[in-house]
Amino acid sequence: MTFKNIKVLLHIAILLMVFQSCEKRQISEMDLSGSWDFKIDPLDEGMKNNWFKLNFKETVNLPGSMAENGKGNDVTIKTIWTGNMDKDTLWFERDVVKKHLKQGVVKLPFCLTPVKEYVGPAWYQKTVYIPESWSNKRIILNLERVHWESIVWVDDKEIGLRNNLGTPHNYNLTQALTPGKHKITIRLDNRIKDVDVGIDAHSISDNTQSNWNGIVGDISLNAAPKIAIGQVKIYPNIKDKTVKIVAKIESEGKSKERVKLSFQASEKFESRNVLQVITRSLDLNDSDNTDTYLGGCSLVDAGTLFRCQSTYNNTTSVKMRSVNANV
Repeated sequence: MTFKNIKVLLHIAILLMVFQSCEKRQISEMDLSGSWDFKIDPLDEGMKNNWFKLNFKETVNLPGSMAENGKGNDVTIKTIWTGNMDKDTLWFERDVVKKHLKQGVVKLPFCLTPVKEYVGPAWYQKTVYIPESWSNKRIILNLERVHWESIVWVDDKEIGLRNNLGTPHNYNLTQALTPGKHKITIRLDNRIKDVDVGIDAHSISDNTQSNWNGIVGDISLNAAPKIAIGQVKIYPNIKDKTVKIVAKIESEGKSKERVKLSFQASEKFESRNVLQVITRSLDLNDSDNTDTYLGGCSLVDAGTLFRCQSTYNNTTSVKMRSVNANV
């Protein structure tokens, strides 16, 4: 065997080792940033005509806004802005402003003039491929910063609606995303609707951050065990110096599992005192997503209470493990 043949065999062996390593390493997150198919809906007809069944022809890049992608209406002197700043005629009566209010050269003195303007629904769509390793996982779609209202479909199934303005839009897609090819469709609407924060609110007005349509920040699918810790609530009682801890256990599908929960709190300042550990074992019933009272603990002393009310904090953690090692 020649040295050249030995070298080739070594390369093949290394490649096989790499492939085997990749197969064993199961991904838990799928980045959805990049190119998305797109369709603007100025007449608000997409819902009644089931646009989630269509394949859109235009594309945009997310994270980003319609304006960043050159989508929307051209800015003119007749553009209707979100906010009351353009109602003040003083802006338009001054000679220094008038020359900038001509068709094709519109520049506004009260806000950053966007390249495009649009208020209304718009549709975004992306094809994803779910790996076989996710078949027994809980799959969450995370949209970090959405402006503003979102509705999500997977293929032809509507998942739900979110309209929170300052926190992520999270959707549980576990039942809809089986291994294989799927189409995720998102309808975004930046009109003021159910939640009216005021036309001049800094979160939506055009003289502050602007009333944009799009998604920024993290856009991803995340796979986790089907039984997981959801929301954790902590109720401090200053009068008797105690803390009550309540955790929500979220379970997908039929699952009878015995789990052990533990809660621990520690001070974040120099002494680093560790508060007592609270543990509790419980049996999960089929699809029970209920609050679980973990218990209560006492604050270390009056000094701790004082520091908690100043610039110091306590760090808390809640952990869960399966007694049967199934999750």
